[in-house]
Parts: sequence; C-alpha cells; structure tokens
Amino acid sequence: DKVEVPDGFGGKKKVLSINEAEARVVRWMYATLLNGGTPEEMADVLTEMAIPTGGRRRDRTLNTHWTANGIITIMRNERYCGDVLARKTYTPNYKDHKSKKNNGKKNKYFQPDHHEAIVSRATWNAAQRILNSRRYHHEGAYLPMRIIDHGGLSVISDSREQLSYRDSSREEAKARRNDTAKLNEFLKKQADWVKQYISPVEYEVRTMNAPRCSAWLSQTQTLPNYLDHQTVKRYHEVRRSVEQRLHSCRVQGVVSMFNELSNEEKEECLKILQKTT
Repeated sequence: DKVEVPDGFGGKKKVLSINEAEARVVRWMYATLLNGGTPEEMADVLTEMAIPTGGRRRDRTLNTHWTANGIITIMRNERYCGDVLARKTYTPNYKDHKSKKNNGKKNKYFQPDHHEAIVSRATWNAAQRILNSRRYHHEGAYLPMRIIDHGGLSVISDSREQLSYRDSSREEAKARRNDTAKLNEFLKKQADWVKQYISPVEYEVRTMNAPRCSAWLSQTQTLPNYLDHQTVKRYHEVRRSVEQRLHSCRVQGVVSMFNELSNEEKEECLKILQKTT
C-alpha cells in the first residue's frame, strides 16, 4: 500500500508500505511454489477460503475468485523483492490515451532495493526460474536448484546431484515453513468466519427480517484479529447493508401496524407522536 509520510520540507510524500495481512498471502504463494505447489492449486485454495483478490465484481462486491494467471502475475511482480521497474507501459498517442506494453520501444528504469521487501531476492529469483520452466512447457521434474548468497549477489545454480530445493540458510527455510503454517491457520479461521457471517448475508440481506438483522449485528460487533484488511472492508460494506435493511424493516413494521389500527387508535397515535416531536 502507499502511505503518506513527511518529506522533510514541510510537505508529504507517498511511499510503499507493507500491508502485513496481505503480505502473509504473498509469502504463502512463494513458499507454496518453492515447495512443489502449482498456481492452479493456489488459486483453488484461495478461492475456497474466499480471500479477496483486490478487485471487484460488476455488482461492486469484492472478488474472491482466483485464477492461475492472476497468481503468476503477482509472483512475477519485482516489487515483492524490494525492486522497482518503471515504464512497463507507455502511451504512444496522447489523443486517445491508450497504453501499450513496452516491449523495447521506450527505455525502462530499474531501481533495486527501492523499498522494504516482502520476500528475499533469492526466493523471488527461484520462483521466476520455476515459472519460466512452466512457461516453456517443461515436463517431468524440475532441475534441482540451490541458492547461494554472496553478500548482495544471489546466484541460482543447477545441481543434478541435488535432489531438493535448498534455501540460503536452514533458519530461513524453517522460518518460511513456520510462516506458512501460521498463514494457513489464519486463512482457515478467516475462511470459516467469512462463510458463517459474510457470504450468506451478502446474498440474503434483502430478505432478512428485523430480528435476524439485529442478531447478526450483535454477533459481529467484535471482529476477530485474524481478519485481513480486505475482509474487514468487505465486512463493513455488508454491515452497512444490514443496518439499512434493519432500518427499512422497522419502518415497514411500524407502518404495517399503524394501518391495522382503527381510526380512533390512529388519531391517538398521531397525538402522541406530535407530543414527542
């Protein structure tokens, strides 16, 4: 995400800042790929858990349907290892403002270590190697890889004698496995909570009665701490819809009861309302 910080001259500037809730999903993607998972499997898991993609459907609700191409696009993004590649697209005609992919027509600008990384460059490089192998229809087992760190330089080397992927250190590999386990636990809890409180209400809010609206608002008054930023935004959108539905139900209920009163009772009610107002 981009956040505003002081620029040192009395103004503000926008810088990239890690959204830790969403960063956990990104780290899980890289860890899953490096441990033998496929983009298709990741897309199925994230869709089943109703993790928002960051986009929206035509009805403006958050999109939770993931695709393999979407996963690959995320893992191809160099920003996750702290780098920036500028001018990936350009606008050839200022009149129609249509952008085109920059395939060498214009200069590109690359800046390493531009911001804080979500994954190490060694992990990112290894993921690109695997994705490139899939892109060119490599079949069978992938060439085993070993990542060697030489200060700021990361080298990926093939080793036909090496039978499994090795990270730059055992500590980093262990930390990655622990992060993956924790993320899976958080994602499972979040998916269960969304299935119980969000997904059904999104499609049934227009038919909910007043007692059910009140019960839902009471049950979801305190949010669990394992919900990510996108899920919290999705919850608040649903909550506004439920509050509007409750307001409508209450007004309709009062009007319906008023219509069933006799003329004398209606006059008495109107007198009481005039006094209270």
